[in-house]
Amino acid sequence: MKAEQKPLAPGRGATPPALAAGREPEQKGEARAPRQWRWARVLACNLALVAFLLAIAAVGAELWLRFTVPFAAKSVPLAFVPSVGLLHRPGAEIRYTSQYEMWTISRANSLGFVAREPPAPAETAQGCHVAVIGDSFVAALEVPITAKLPSRLEAIAGRRAPEWDISASAFGRGGTGQIAQLAYYDHYVRPLAPKLVVLVFVGNDFVDNFGPLAALYGRWDPRAPPYLTALEDDAGRLTLRPPSPSWAAFRARHGLTNQRWRIGLPLSEYGDSTLEARLNQLRGFSWLLDRLYHTRLVEHLPLAAKVRQALGRAGHIYGRLDTATLATLRASQTDLYRPARLPAVLARGLGYTAFAFEAFQRRARRDGFRPLIVGVPQLGPPGAPIFDRLGRLAAGAGIEVVNLHAHIAATGAAPEDASWPRDRHFTAQGHAWAAQAVFAHLRANPEICAKAAPD
Repeated sequence: MKAEQKPLAPGRGATPPALAAGREPEQKGEARAPRQWRWARVLACNLALVAFLLAIAAVGAELWLRFTVPFAAKSVPLAFVPSVGLLHRPGAEIRYTSQYEMWTISRANSLGFVAREPPAPAETAQGCHVAVIGDSFVAALEVPITAKLPSRLEAIAGRRAPEWDISASAFGRGGTGQIAQLAYYDHYVRPLAPKLVVLVFVGNDFVDNFGPLAALYGRWDPRAPPYLTALEDDAGRLTLRPPSPSWAAFRARHGLTNQRWRIGLPLSEYGDSTLEARLNQLRGFSWLLDRLYHTRLVEHLPLAAKVRQALGRAGHIYGRLDTATLATLRASQTDLYRPARLPAVLARGLGYTAFAFEAFQRRARRDGFRPLIVGVPQLGPPGAPIFDRLGRLAAGAGIEVVNLHAHIAATGAAPEDASWPRDRHFTAQGHAWAAQAVFAHLRANPEICAKAAPD
Protein backbone atom coordinates (compact mmCIF):
# COMPACT_ATOMS: atom_id res chain seq x y z
CA MET A 1 0.00 0.00 0.00
CA LYS A 2 1.06 3.53 -0.70
CA ALA A 3 1.74 5.63 2.31
CA GLU A 4 -0.95 8.28 2.95
CA GLN A 5 0.31 11.69 1.86
CA LYS A 6 -0.39 14.68 4.08
CA PRO A 7 -1.14 18.05 2.44
CA LEU A 8 1.83 20.34 2.53
CA ALA A 9 1.57 23.60 4.50
CA PRO A 10 1.29 26.72 2.40
CA GLY A 11 4.64 28.01 1.41
CA ARG A 12 6.14 24.56 1.27
CA GLY A 13 5.25 23.71 -2.28
CA ALA A 14 1.52 23.07 -1.87
CA THR A 15 -1.08 24.98 -3.84
CA PRO A 16 -3.85 26.38 -1.61
CA PRO A 17 -7.31 25.21 -2.54
CA ALA A 18 -8.51 28.75 -3.19
CA LEU A 19 -5.82 29.30 -5.79
CA ALA A 20 -6.48 25.90 -7.28
CA ALA A 21 -10.09 26.93 -7.77
CA GLY A 22 -9.07 30.24 -9.37
CA ARG A 23 -10.17 32.44 -6.37
CA GLU A 24 -8.19 34.98 -4.38
CA PRO A 25 -7.53 33.92 -0.81
CA GLU A 26 -9.48 35.62 2.00
CA GLN A 27 -7.50 37.57 4.56
CA LYS A 28 -7.63 36.08 8.03
CA GLY A 29 -10.30 37.74 10.28
CA GLU A 30 -11.72 39.90 7.51
CA ALA A 31 -15.03 39.39 5.80
CA ARG A 32 -15.08 40.17 2.14
CA ALA A 33 -17.47 43.04 1.28
CA PRO A 34 -18.29 44.80 -1.95
CA ARG A 35 -16.38 48.02 -2.52
CA GLN A 36 -19.53 50.14 -2.46
CA TRP A 37 -20.30 49.06 1.11
CA ARG A 38 -16.89 50.18 2.21
CA TRP A 39 -17.58 53.61 0.67
CA ALA A 40 -20.95 53.72 2.42
CA ARG A 41 -19.30 53.06 5.77
CA VAL A 42 -16.77 55.82 5.16
CA LEU A 43 -19.51 58.27 4.16
CA ALA A 44 -21.64 57.34 7.17
CA CYS A 45 -18.72 57.86 9.50
CA ASN A 46 -18.00 61.27 8.00
CA LEU A 47 -21.63 62.33 8.18
CA ALA A 48 -21.81 61.19 11.78
CA LEU A 49 -18.70 63.24 12.53
CA VAL A 50 -20.17 66.32 10.85
CA ALA A 51 -23.45 65.87 12.73
CA PHE A 52 -21.54 65.51 15.97
CA LEU A 53 -19.55 68.68 15.31
CA LEU A 54 -22.72 70.59 14.38
CA ALA A 55 -24.38 69.38 17.57
CA ILE A 56 -21.39 70.56 19.58
CA ALA A 57 -21.54 73.95 17.82
CA ALA A 58 -25.29 74.25 18.48
CA VAL A 59 -24.85 73.37 22.15
CA GLY A 60 -22.03 75.90 22.36
CA ALA A 61 -24.15 78.60 20.73
CA GLU A 62 -27.06 77.77 23.03
CA LEU A 63 -24.85 78.06 26.11
CA TRP A 64 -23.24 81.24 24.79
CA LEU A 65 -26.66 82.88 24.38
CA ARG A 66 -27.82 81.79 27.81
CA PHE A 67 -24.70 83.28 29.42
CA THR A 68 -24.45 86.49 27.37
CA VAL A 69 -28.04 87.78 27.04
CA PRO A 70 -30.54 88.32 29.87
CA PHE A 71 -33.34 86.41 28.15
CA ALA A 72 -34.28 85.14 24.70
CA ALA A 73 -38.00 85.54 24.20
CA LYS A 74 -40.44 88.37 24.76
CA SER A 75 -42.99 88.08 27.54
CA VAL A 76 -45.92 90.48 27.32
CA PRO A 77 -48.86 89.19 29.40
CA LEU A 78 -52.19 90.67 28.32
CA ALA A 79 -55.60 91.09 29.87
CA PHE A 80 -58.98 92.10 28.43
CA VAL A 81 -60.63 95.15 30.00
CA PRO A 82 -64.36 95.58 29.24
CA SER A 83 -65.13 98.69 27.15
CA VAL A 84 -61.40 99.33 26.71
CA GLY A 85 -59.96 96.18 25.14
CA LEU A 86 -56.62 94.44 25.39
CA LEU A 87 -54.08 95.93 27.77
CA HIS A 88 -51.12 94.57 29.64
CA ARG A 89 -51.96 92.57 32.71
CA PRO A 90 -51.79 94.99 35.67
CA GLY A 91 -48.60 94.54 37.64
CA ALA A 92 -47.15 92.02 35.18
CA GLU A 93 -43.46 91.85 34.40
CA ILE A 94 -42.84 92.79 30.76
CA ARG A 95 -39.77 91.41 29.01
CA TYR A 96 -38.97 92.84 25.62
CA THR A 97 -36.07 92.34 23.23
CA SER A 98 -35.19 92.90 19.59
CA GLN A 99 -32.64 90.04 19.92
CA TYR A 100 -29.84 92.49 19.08
CA GLU A 101 -30.26 96.02 20.41
CA MET A 102 -32.01 95.95 23.74
CA TRP A 103 -33.26 93.71 26.52
CA THR A 104 -35.63 95.56 28.85
CA ILE A 105 -37.62 94.43 31.86
CA SER A 106 -40.50 96.70 32.89
CA ARG A 107 -43.64 96.36 34.93
CA ALA A 108 -47.19 97.32 33.97
CA ASN A 109 -48.92 99.79 36.26
CA SER A 110 -52.26 99.20 37.97
CA LEU A 111 -54.17 100.25 34.84
CA GLY A 112 -52.33 97.90 32.48
CA PHE A 113 -49.98 100.39 30.80
CA VAL A 114 -46.19 100.06 30.87
CA ALA A 115 -45.76 103.45 32.47
CA ARG A 116 -45.59 105.14 35.84
CA GLU A 117 -48.74 105.28 37.90
CA PRO A 118 -50.68 108.35 36.77
CA PRO A 119 -51.03 111.07 39.40
CA ALA A 120 -54.23 111.49 41.35
CA PRO A 121 -56.81 113.92 39.89
CA ALA A 122 -56.38 116.14 42.95
CA GLU A 123 -52.69 116.54 42.05
CA THR A 124 -53.21 117.24 38.36
CA ALA A 125 -55.83 119.87 39.16
CA GLN A 126 -53.14 121.96 40.90
CA GLY A 127 -50.86 122.19 37.86
CA CYS A 128 -50.66 121.59 34.13
CA HIS A 129 -51.11 117.95 33.24
CA VAL A 130 -50.04 116.54 29.89
CA ALA A 131 -51.41 113.15 28.80
CA VAL A 132 -49.55 111.24 26.07
CA ILE A 133 -51.61 108.70 24.12
CA GLY A 134 -50.46 106.35 21.37
CA ASP A 135 -49.47 102.90 20.24
CA SER A 136 -46.19 101.02 20.71
CA PHE A 137 -44.22 104.28 20.40
CA VAL A 138 -45.86 105.42 23.64
CA ALA A 139 -45.87 101.99 25.29
CA ALA A 140 -42.14 102.12 24.47
CA LEU A 141 -41.17 98.67 25.72
CA GLU A 142 -37.70 99.25 24.28
CA VAL A 143 -36.53 101.71 26.97
CA PRO A 144 -36.85 102.03 30.75
CA ILE A 145 -39.90 103.90 32.05
CA THR A 146 -37.68 106.72 33.34
CA ALA A 147 -36.41 107.34 29.78
CA LYS A 148 -39.84 107.74 28.17
CA LEU A 149 -41.44 110.91 26.88
CA PRO A 150 -43.46 111.83 30.04
CA SER A 151 -40.45 111.59 32.34
CA ARG A 152 -38.29 113.58 29.91
CA LEU A 153 -40.98 116.25 29.56
CA GLU A 154 -41.30 116.67 33.31
CA ALA A 155 -37.53 117.00 33.65
CA ILE A 156 -37.30 119.67 30.94
CA ALA A 157 -40.27 121.64 32.30
CA GLY A 158 -38.95 121.40 35.85
CA ARG A 159 -35.74 123.13 34.78
CA ARG A 160 -37.10 125.65 32.31
CA ALA A 161 -40.67 126.39 33.43
CA PRO A 162 -41.15 125.32 37.05
CA GLU A 163 -43.98 127.80 37.47
CA TRP A 164 -46.18 125.67 35.23
CA ASP A 165 -45.96 122.69 37.59
CA ILE A 166 -46.13 120.25 34.66
CA SER A 167 -46.93 116.58 35.26
CA ALA A 168 -47.24 113.96 32.55
CA SER A 169 -48.68 110.49 32.09
CA ALA A 170 -48.69 107.92 29.28
CA PHE A 171 -51.34 105.60 27.90
CA GLY A 172 -50.04 103.43 25.07
CA ARG A 173 -50.60 99.96 23.67
CA GLY A 174 -49.07 98.48 20.54
CA GLY A 175 -51.36 97.70 17.61
CA THR A 176 -53.85 100.48 18.31
CA GLY A 177 -54.82 103.60 16.39
CA GLN A 178 -56.57 106.76 17.50
CA ILE A 179 -60.03 105.14 17.36
CA ALA A 180 -59.01 102.46 19.88
CA GLN A 181 -57.23 105.12 21.93
CA LEU A 182 -60.47 107.06 22.41
CA ALA A 183 -61.25 104.45 25.08
CA TYR A 184 -58.03 105.34 26.87
CA TYR A 185 -59.09 108.97 27.05
CA ASP A 186 -62.65 108.24 28.15
CA HIS A 187 -61.74 105.78 30.91
CA TYR A 188 -58.34 106.91 32.18
CA VAL A 189 -57.33 110.36 30.92
CA ARG A 190 -60.49 112.40 31.33
CA PRO A 191 -60.53 112.15 35.17
CA LEU A 192 -57.06 113.74 35.19
CA ALA A 193 -58.40 116.93 33.53
CA PRO A 194 -55.34 117.37 31.28
CA LYS A 195 -54.49 120.73 29.73
CA LEU A 196 -52.77 119.08 26.75
CA VAL A 197 -53.42 115.69 25.16
CA VAL A 198 -50.60 114.55 22.87
CA LEU A 199 -51.48 111.98 20.21
CA VAL A 200 -48.30 110.31 18.93
CA PHE A 201 -49.02 109.40 15.30
CA VAL A 202 -47.24 106.62 13.37
CA GLY A 203 -47.65 105.66 9.73
CA ASN A 204 -49.43 102.39 10.53
CA ASP A 205 -52.11 104.32 12.46
CA PHE A 206 -53.90 104.87 9.15
CA VAL A 207 -54.26 101.09 8.95
CA ASP A 208 -54.98 100.57 12.65
CA ASN A 209 -57.89 103.01 12.45
CA PHE A 210 -59.29 101.35 9.33
CA GLY A 211 -61.02 98.50 11.20
CA PRO A 212 -61.48 95.88 8.46
CA LEU A 213 -57.92 96.30 7.22
CA ALA A 214 -56.57 96.47 10.77
CA ALA A 215 -58.18 93.09 11.38
CA LEU A 216 -56.12 91.59 8.56
CA TYR A 217 -52.87 92.85 10.04
CA GLY A 218 -53.85 92.40 13.67
CA ARG A 219 -55.12 88.86 13.09
CA TRP A 220 -58.52 89.36 14.67
CA ASP A 221 -62.03 89.05 13.35
CA PRO A 222 -63.94 92.29 12.60
CA ARG A 223 -67.05 90.73 14.18
CA ALA A 224 -65.27 90.47 17.53
CA PRO A 225 -62.59 93.19 17.78
CA PRO A 226 -60.25 93.28 20.79
CA TYR A 227 -60.29 97.10 20.76
CA LEU A 228 -62.71 99.94 20.30
CA THR A 229 -63.34 100.20 16.55
CA ALA A 230 -65.48 102.14 14.11
CA LEU A 231 -68.17 100.31 12.16
CA GLU A 232 -69.32 101.54 8.76
CA ASP A 233 -73.00 101.14 7.87
CA ASP A 234 -74.44 100.79 4.38
CA ALA A 235 -74.69 104.56 4.07
CA GLY A 236 -71.01 104.97 4.87
CA ARG A 237 -71.55 106.45 8.34
CA LEU A 238 -69.11 105.45 11.09
CA THR A 239 -70.14 104.61 14.63
CA LEU A 240 -68.04 103.34 17.53
CA ARG A 241 -68.21 99.64 18.32
CA PRO A 242 -67.04 98.40 21.75
CA PRO A 243 -64.42 95.65 22.06
CA SER A 244 -65.78 92.13 22.27
CA PRO A 245 -65.10 89.90 25.30
CA SER A 246 -65.25 86.93 22.92
CA TRP A 247 -62.43 88.21 20.72
CA ALA A 248 -60.14 85.29 21.65
CA ALA A 249 -62.70 82.66 20.66
CA PHE A 250 -63.22 84.30 17.29
CA ARG A 251 -59.48 84.57 16.81
CA ALA A 252 -59.09 80.86 17.48
CA ARG A 253 -61.70 79.98 14.86
CA HIS A 254 -61.03 82.66 12.27
CA GLY A 255 -57.72 84.22 13.27
CA LEU A 256 -55.23 85.12 10.61
CA THR A 257 -51.59 84.10 10.58
CA ASN A 258 -49.07 86.89 10.15
CA GLN A 259 -45.82 85.02 9.50
CA ARG A 260 -44.41 81.63 8.63
CA TRP A 261 -41.13 79.71 8.70
CA ARG A 262 -38.85 80.52 5.79
CA ILE A 263 -37.29 77.04 5.70
CA GLY A 264 -38.93 74.16 3.87
CA LEU A 265 -41.52 76.25 2.09
CA PRO A 266 -44.22 75.75 1.29
CA LEU A 267 -44.99 74.24 4.68
CA SER A 268 -48.22 76.17 4.50
CA GLU A 269 -49.31 79.20 2.56
CA TYR A 270 -50.68 80.67 5.77
CA GLY A 271 -48.00 79.56 8.20
CA ASP A 272 -50.31 77.34 10.25
CA SER A 273 -49.18 73.80 9.42
CA THR A 274 -48.70 71.15 12.10
CA LEU A 275 -44.96 71.08 11.44
CA GLU A 276 -44.71 74.83 11.97
CA ALA A 277 -46.66 74.52 15.21
CA ARG A 278 -44.15 71.95 16.47
CA LEU A 279 -41.23 74.14 15.43
CA ASN A 280 -42.78 77.03 17.33
CA GLN A 281 -43.01 74.81 20.40
CA LEU A 282 -39.31 74.02 20.10
CA ARG A 283 -38.54 77.73 20.09
CA GLY A 284 -39.81 77.83 23.66
CA PHE A 285 -36.99 75.50 24.73
CA SER A 286 -34.10 76.70 22.60
CA TRP A 287 -32.78 80.23 22.80
CA LEU A 288 -30.70 79.55 19.70
CA LEU A 289 -33.67 78.42 17.63
CA ASP A 290 -35.70 81.40 18.79
CA ARG A 291 -32.87 83.75 17.80
CA LEU A 292 -32.51 82.11 14.38
CA TYR A 293 -36.26 82.26 13.84
CA HIS A 294 -36.51 85.98 14.53
CA THR A 295 -33.43 86.91 12.54
CA ARG A 296 -33.16 84.44 9.68
CA LEU A 297 -35.92 81.86 9.49
CA VAL A 298 -39.12 83.88 9.56
CA GLU A 299 -40.89 85.74 6.80
CA HIS A 300 -44.11 87.73 6.85
CA LEU A 301 -47.02 86.62 4.76
CA PRO A 302 -47.74 88.74 1.69
CA LEU A 303 -50.97 90.67 1.91
CA ALA A 304 -52.51 88.68 -0.94
CA ALA A 305 -52.20 85.48 1.10
CA LYS A 306 -53.75 87.21 4.11
CA VAL A 307 -56.68 88.34 2.01
CA ARG A 308 -57.28 84.83 0.69
CA GLN A 309 -56.99 83.49 4.20
CA ALA A 310 -59.42 86.10 5.50
CA LEU A 311 -62.00 85.32 2.84
CA GLY A 312 -61.71 81.63 3.61
CA ARG A 313 -62.11 82.07 7.36
CA ALA A 314 -64.27 85.13 7.83
CA GLY A 315 -66.12 85.23 4.54
CA HIS A 316 -68.11 88.25 3.47
CA ILE A 317 -66.87 90.43 6.34
CA TYR A 318 -63.81 91.28 4.25
CA GLY A 319 -65.59 91.30 0.94
CA ARG A 320 -66.35 95.02 1.18
CA LEU A 321 -62.64 95.80 1.15
CA ASP A 322 -62.44 95.17 -2.60
CA THR A 323 -60.11 92.21 -2.27
CA ALA A 324 -58.95 92.41 -5.88
CA THR A 325 -57.41 95.79 -5.05
CA LEU A 326 -56.09 94.64 -1.69
CA ALA A 327 -54.26 91.74 -3.27
CA THR A 328 -52.12 94.18 -5.26
CA LEU A 329 -51.03 96.23 -2.24
CA ARG A 330 -47.61 96.00 -0.66
CA ALA A 331 -47.43 93.98 2.50
CA SER A 332 -45.76 96.59 4.73
CA GLN A 333 -48.34 98.00 7.08
CA THR A 334 -46.27 101.14 7.69
CA ASP A 335 -45.81 101.90 3.99
CA LEU A 336 -49.34 101.39 2.72
CA TYR A 337 -50.20 105.09 3.03
CA ARG A 338 -46.81 106.43 1.93
CA PRO A 339 -47.37 106.76 -1.87
CA ALA A 340 -48.59 110.09 -3.23
CA ARG A 341 -51.53 108.36 -4.95
CA LEU A 342 -53.58 105.75 -3.14
CA PRO A 343 -55.79 102.92 -4.37
CA ALA A 344 -59.47 103.67 -3.87
CA VAL A 345 -59.84 101.27 -0.96
CA LEU A 346 -57.06 102.97 1.01
CA ALA A 347 -58.34 106.44 0.19
CA ARG A 348 -61.69 105.38 1.62
CA GLY A 349 -59.92 104.22 4.75
CA LEU A 350 -58.68 107.77 5.45
CA GLY A 351 -62.20 108.55 6.62
CA TYR A 352 -61.62 106.38 9.69
CA THR A 353 -58.63 108.47 10.81
CA ALA A 354 -60.54 111.68 10.15
CA PHE A 355 -63.37 110.27 12.28
CA ALA A 356 -60.93 109.63 15.14
CA PHE A 357 -59.44 113.15 14.99
CA GLU A 358 -62.89 114.73 15.01
CA ALA A 359 -63.89 112.58 18.00
CA PHE A 360 -60.85 113.78 19.95
CA GLN A 361 -61.59 117.38 19.02
CA ARG A 362 -65.19 117.07 20.27
CA ARG A 363 -63.86 115.79 23.59
CA ALA A 364 -61.36 118.65 23.69
CA ARG A 365 -64.09 121.24 23.31
CA ARG A 366 -66.25 119.53 25.91
CA ASP A 367 -63.51 119.01 28.52
CA GLY A 368 -61.33 122.05 27.90
CA PHE A 369 -58.00 120.58 26.79
CA ARG A 370 -55.81 121.29 23.77
CA PRO A 371 -55.14 118.34 21.43
CA LEU A 372 -51.78 118.04 19.70
CA ILE A 373 -50.55 115.47 17.19
CA VAL A 374 -46.84 114.57 17.13
CA GLY A 375 -45.80 112.82 13.92
CA VAL A 376 -42.84 110.44 14.33
CA PRO A 377 -39.71 111.00 12.19
CA GLN A 378 -40.54 108.05 9.91
CA LEU A 379 -43.36 110.16 8.41
CA GLY A 380 -40.73 112.40 6.86
CA PRO A 381 -40.53 116.20 6.73
CA PRO A 382 -43.32 118.52 5.57
CA GLY A 383 -43.84 117.77 1.91
CA ALA A 384 -43.59 114.01 2.31
CA PRO A 385 -46.88 112.51 1.04
CA ILE A 386 -47.66 110.51 4.17
CA PHE A 387 -47.02 113.45 6.52
CA ASP A 388 -48.99 115.88 4.35
CA ARG A 389 -51.84 113.39 4.29
CA LEU A 390 -51.82 113.41 8.10
CA GLY A 391 -51.64 117.22 8.12
CA ARG A 392 -54.72 117.60 5.94
CA LEU A 393 -56.79 115.26 8.10
CA ALA A 394 -55.65 117.02 11.29
CA ALA A 395 -56.37 120.45 9.83
CA GLY A 396 -59.86 119.29 8.94
CA ALA A 397 -60.42 118.53 12.63
CA GLY A 398 -58.71 121.73 13.80
CA ILE A 399 -55.75 119.96 15.47
CA GLU A 400 -52.16 121.21 15.26
CA VAL A 401 -49.40 118.83 14.16
CA VAL A 402 -45.73 118.82 15.19
CA ASN A 403 -43.34 117.32 12.66
CA LEU A 404 -40.71 115.52 14.73
CA HIS A 405 -38.53 114.89 11.68
CA ALA A 406 -38.21 118.64 11.09
CA HIS A 407 -37.72 119.36 14.79
CA ILE A 408 -34.76 116.96 15.04
CA ALA A 409 -33.21 118.17 11.79
CA ALA A 410 -33.42 121.76 13.05
CA THR A 411 -31.16 120.82 15.96
CA GLY A 412 -28.52 119.58 13.52
CA ALA A 413 -29.09 115.93 14.43
CA ALA A 414 -30.10 113.06 12.13
CA PRO A 415 -33.80 112.12 12.44
CA GLU A 416 -32.99 108.45 11.90
CA ASP A 417 -31.02 108.49 15.15
CA ALA A 418 -34.31 108.77 17.04
CA SER A 419 -35.03 105.08 16.43
CA TRP A 420 -33.34 101.74 16.94
CA PRO A 421 -31.80 100.51 13.65
CA ARG A 422 -33.69 97.21 13.68
CA ASP A 423 -36.63 97.74 16.00
CA ARG A 424 -37.52 101.18 14.54
CA HIS A 425 -39.12 102.44 17.75
CA PHE A 426 -37.79 105.37 19.78
CA THR A 427 -34.48 105.12 21.53
CA ALA A 428 -34.02 107.07 24.76
CA GLN A 429 -32.71 109.92 22.60
CA GLY A 430 -35.86 109.73 20.46
CA HIS A 431 -38.01 110.15 23.56
CA ALA A 432 -35.87 113.12 24.62
CA TRP A 433 -36.37 114.82 21.24
CA ALA A 434 -40.12 114.16 21.37
CA ALA A 435 -40.27 115.71 24.85
CA GLN A 436 -38.35 118.75 23.61
CA ALA A 437 -40.81 119.17 20.74
CA VAL A 438 -43.81 119.02 23.08
CA PHE A 439 -42.20 121.51 25.44
CA ALA A 440 -41.43 123.84 22.52
CA HIS A 441 -45.12 123.72 21.62
CA LEU A 442 -46.05 124.66 25.18
CA ARG A 443 -43.57 127.53 25.06
CA ALA A 444 -45.13 128.77 21.84
CA ASN A 445 -48.61 128.46 23.37
CA PRO A 446 -48.18 129.52 27.02
CA GLU A 447 -51.92 129.87 27.50
CA ILE A 448 -52.21 126.08 27.62
CA CYS A 449 -50.55 125.92 31.03
CA ALA A 450 -51.47 129.40 32.26
CA LYS A 451 -53.28 129.21 35.57
CA ALA A 452 -56.66 130.84 35.79
CA ALA A 453 -56.65 134.07 37.72
CA PRO A 454 -58.38 133.83 41.12
CA ASP A 455 -61.86 135.28 41.37
